[in-house]
Amino acid sequence: MDKMTEPKQLIVYFTASGTTARAARALQQATGADLIEIQPQEAYPQAYSELTKRGQREMDQQIRPAMNLEAFSNFKDYSTIFVGYPTWWGQPPMIIHTLFDGLDFTGKTVVPFMTSMSSSIDEAMPTFKELLRPYSATKLVDGFRYQGSAAQVTQFLQAHKLV
Repeated sequence: MDKMTEPKQLIVYFTASGTTARAARALQQATGADLIEIQPQEAYPQAYSELTKRGQREMDQQIRPAMNLEAFSNFKDYSTIFVGYPTWWGQPPMIIHTLFDGLDFTGKTVVPFMTSMSSSIDEAMPTFKELLRPYSATKLVDGFRYQGSAAQVTQFLQAHKLV
């Protein structure tokens, strides 16, 4: 397969403190995938207490915060989408729901990855199944919790034949 027909991979991530950005860069190093940071139209507060208040309100009220979609103009060109996020109360932040509302995931392979001190990716997999429900011919790969190890990323990618 030449470079023109080779399936393209994209890493899309939301970060609040920078931890998920580090995970996304580690994944990019291992895959060579393109990288896009999800940019909310209204920035999240830097102060932890204010961030958690906003995040909890969004989850409680099912608010999907607006995000900028300009960076996703070539989204249709990608076959595998890695979706990264910090875990909030065992789930992806609501801006991840906005991402799935705003883009067409038909025919995509979706690979969630998360950062968390204690939560398991298993808690969020039902949410991803629900987010993908409107799209046909999708494949959801069991994701992983990034623990700061390049070896862990490589092992996961190889086990799922993503590199």
